[in-house]
Amino acid sequence: MVNATVTASSGNITNTAVGTSTTPDPTPTNTVTVVTPVATSADLTLTKVASSTSGTQAGRPSATR
Repeated sequence: MVNATVTASSGNITNTAVGTSTTPDPTPTNTVTVVTPVATSADLTLTKVASSTSGTQAGRPSATR
């Protein structure tokens, strides 16, 4: 079994990009900022399936090396 606890915080992530050039720029204010809202819950599903054609019968001793 894997048990993990991840603390999440809501809010915004701000990402800013700035374009520059060594040549003349007709639009010198070509900066863009995007704000991405962050939720405190994840949309995540995890499924694990195990299949075996051989194994140990329930109640019988088993050894692992």
